[in-house]
Amino acid sequence: MATYTTSSQFKFDDLQKSLQSSSKFIRNFLIALTLFLLIAGSIRVNSPTQVSIVTTLGRISSTQGSGLYLKFPLISKDYIYDTSIQSIECITGKGKNNCQTLDASTKDLQDVKTAVQVSYQVDGNKANDLFKLVQDQQTFNDIIVPSTVAESLKVVTAKYTGEELVLKRGEVKNAIEKELQDRLNQYFLIIKSINIVNFEFSASFQKEIDLKVATQQQTLQKEEELKRVQAESKIITTKAQAESDATNIQGQSLKNNPEILELKKIEKWDGKLPQVQGGGSPIINLK
Repeated sequence: MATYTTSSQFKFDDLQKSLQSSSKFIRNFLIALTLFLLIAGSIRVNSPTQVSIVTTLGRISSTQGSGLYLKFPLISKDYIYDTSIQSIECITGKGKNNCQTLDASTKDLQDVKTAVQVSYQVDGNKANDLFKLVQDQQTFNDIIVPSTVAESLKVVTAKYTGEELVLKRGEVKNAIEKELQDRLNQYFLIIKSINIVNFEFSASFQKEIDLKVATQQQTLQKEEELKRVQAESKIITTKAQAESDATNIQGQSLKNNPEILELKKIEKWDGKLPQVQGGGSPIINLK
């Protein structure tokens, strides 16, 4: 009986030691894992187009550009902005739900639907100021830029008639771009380009515009043809005048210098004497 008790005691001691050893291993493993996670969490790497705002206990502690940087674990947090060119398309069926083809009214109260594409980027040099306004960059793509594009478009199209939107497309594009940039300056966004994909009017008004455009193109074509004819006529007139002037100059030169005429006669003489004998009566050579 005593032997059994001693054997059980040994087994219990071995089990206790094994549990203590396992507990120590688990504890060390957890400590190592925690340290690894803390160290890994404090190391950050930015791509060439990224800028990070690092905050410590809620305050901005640094601004980090591309490359590796460190932050304090647990008490620090980083906010990343992508400074590469972003693009949104306000086109029905192609753009996002919050940026479809935009409705507006022209100066002559024509309804127009405008499809546009806008490219922009965050001003990385103003990241600190930007952070104070917007921490999540996705807010630009989803809310700020689409709504600002819509407002800018309404302001600009209201300054032009429907016909002018078509005939002055380049001017309208520049006006929209300027209006949009002025409104987005407060968010430190830079407009890189804006493309007007299409202006869509009512069917009847579109037909009127097409007719006016066609008429204007025909007028321009006729004007170009007239300019061409006038240019050719001027060339012919100038050439004729030059030839006339040359003839007059040559005649005047011969008149003032008769020896030149004699010299030309000598140059053209073939070396044969005139066929004349006696008292000046010509002898006709019948050979």
